[in-house]
Amino acid sequence: MKVAWVSPGGTIENIVIADSLEHAQELFPSKTLKVIADDLGYKPGIGWVWNTETEEFNGPHFFPSWTLNATTREYEAPIAFPQDAGSLMFQGEESDDALEPKSYYWDEELGNWVEMSAGSDIPDDKLPDGM
Repeated sequence: MKVAWVSPGGTIENIVIADSLEHAQELFPSKTLKVIADDLGYKPGIGWVWNTETEEFNGPHFFPSWTLNATTREYEAPIAFPQDAGSLMFQGEESDDALEPKSYYWDEELGNWVEMSAGSDIPDDKLPDGM
């Protein structure tokens, strides 16, 4: 069985495989542990948070405008991720075209996805808290 150990705030810090919750508690007596059921329909991972009201794990909540999908337990942007992400675009002159995949980042201030220039990084002020 999969067992998550969670921080005092409920965030998954690690996931271990154990024969039982009791066995995991023997191995990690100072940790708060939660069992991850195999039939959840979603796969919690490191960074997910235990919701004490629903007694389920929720994905990380990176941006205030994103809402929780009750089925996947992950937060989703209010605007769908662009469908052309990963498609190839031309960069440079037609004669020396280099194909680069399209990339986007979420801009919370604009409330929208912003296309990145080829080879660029997400601006530091646009990264979610904790990243």
